[in-house]
Amino acid sequence: MADFDLDDLHAFALIAACGGVSAAARRHDLSKATLSRSLARLERAAGAPLFDRLPHGLVLTPGGEMLIERANEAQALRQGVEDLFRAAETEPAGPLRIAGSAMTVDSLLARSVAELSRRYPALRPEIRVAAHGTDPVTDDLDIAVRVGRPTAPHLVARRIAVSQLGLYAGAAVAADLDAHRPETLADMGRIVVRPETDTDAWQLTGPDGQVVRIDGTPRFTVDDPVAAIALMRAGEGMTLLPRFYADALLPARAIVPLMSDHVGPKIELYAALPPRRSRVPAVRAFLEVIARQARSVERTAEASANSG
Repeated sequence: MADFDLDDLHAFALIAACGGVSAAARRHDLSKATLSRSLARLERAAGAPLFDRLPHGLVLTPGGEMLIERANEAQALRQGVEDLFRAAETEPAGPLRIAGSAMTVDSLLARSVAELSRRYPALRPEIRVAAHGTDPVTDDLDIAVRVGRPTAPHLVARRIAVSQLGLYAGAAVAADLDAHRPETLADMGRIVVRPETDTDAWQLTGPDGQVVRIDGTPRFTVDDPVAAIALMRAGEGMTLLPRFYADALLPARAIVPLMSDHVGPKIELYAALPPRRSRVPAVRAFLEVIARQARSVERTAEASANSG
């Protein structure tokens, strides 16, 4: 039987999860050649292909289906050993793999990681910009910051921040409107941000409890508030944004609030992490720093709203 090792099984599991060698190399920042060599060694040892090579990607063969369970077990064992070693460290050091949306990177992650790196020079943070739904176990991450509590039973969740949604538009477009009258906003077009907002009618609550509905077919649908802001700067539409994020952008005057005395529903930001990862010093330190950063951002947003 040809030689192979646990690294080859680990590579096989990554390729299977991503649906291809190139996709696994991109997602996990690994060498495509290294992954290909690992797969070739395993297929030589098996004496048969482990994937069918199809135009849309790789699909496990019956032999591959039999092996993937053992490969996942080996990957879990490898990760468990790594977690034990990292939990035994006296202070944060080594890799810290974090993922979040462009909005969370801009508003919270970058500052938190910068502060942590200054405090612990031996730490090597890795930030991945990812859409909603990133699974830290599947994607080999320490933490994924996301909107909404994760529902997967294998994940641990830590709430980071809570924010009301507010209505915003590009400054140039809003200059020609009465920003306090909902009937003047009907023709602007809605930019729906998933998962923060819904395609159904938006409901904004005023200071006296009155509810204003804004509906109509969405003009754009995006998966990150940063994309919505880019569209508004280009003169398109209006959107609901977390106030802790959007209000920090108001001094630049690229976007402005509409109906600023009305608020939308609340959203929650959570840190999702694999089991036992919260015992790792680098992860514990990061959660403490980002929670403090979130409280500071929330206070700034509240002060801005009160002064307005």
